[in-house]
Amino acid sequence: MGMRIASLEAPPVADRVVRRAVSGRRVERGLRHHHPDFELTWVEAGRVEFELASGKLLVASDGACIVLPPGAVVTPRVRVAALQQIMVPASIIAVAAMTLGLPVHGPLEPLVLGADDRLAQLIRLFMEEASEGASMKDPLIKSLSDATVFGVARASLHSPPPGAHLDRRIRRVLATMNDGYRERLSVEDLARVAGMSRYALLHVFRAQVGASPYQHLTTLRLERAAEQLRAARTPSVLEVALACGFTDPGRFARAFRARYGCSPREYRVRASNGAPFA
Repeated sequence: MGMRIASLEAPPVADRVVRRAVSGRRVERGLRHHHPDFELTWVEAGRVEFELASGKLLVASDGACIVLPPGAVVTPRVRVAALQQIMVPASIIAVAAMTLGLPVHGPLEPLVLGADDRLAQLIRLFMEEASEGASMKDPLIKSLSDATVFGVARASLHSPPPGAHLDRRIRRVLATMNDGYRERLSVEDLARVAGMSRYALLHVFRAQVGASPYQHLTTLRLERAAEQLRAARTPSVLEVALACGFTDPGRFARAFRARYGCSPREYRVRASNGAPFA
């Protein structure tokens, strides 16, 4: 589905923004791809994952957004989800950046915006209004589209240090996970680190990070395991699993296959042969 967005009046820009909607589909693994434009994905419900070429996983669930910059090579995975996407030409973002006085340089990093992030809320509002079929000449739609373009330009080209937008309590939890992923970490342990109740941690963490603490910690452990498997043929797969915080080898193997599409042993062989992981 395509739509023509009203041009920015200052500066004058006219280009196309494409919107897509996906609902109720079960996709184990999409095609590896990249776009020359900015790809904005808003998850209405469910869970969406984008695996980067580096192996890093971007995860967004209910209400969260993912902003992929031009050239980002990703492999999408959609569970049962309802989502909307818009493709914003890089030329529009570049002109908006110049208007804001921001330097245009790369490479740019993908962004994951929690459901309570102001830019995520703006993107959601724009997509919801646009999905109602309003004319792009509608002043509200034009204002929302312009605000979205400027917001993406500011976030992408003038990004704060990673995690700077997060609640300091959530930053403490993330730091604890990064340092202690090898250890047993329960939600109760993390709630004590944050100085929050278990319920509050679950709510705030999901809203800001886009996943539950358990999901994020599992993803972190899998990334560390994949790094070790790519780096050397030793230690054994079992030793890698234990070193990365997995106490159940069977659960580790299932989680690894669900994310990377192959067993840990197959992943190591492919890495040693220089095969791509898409």
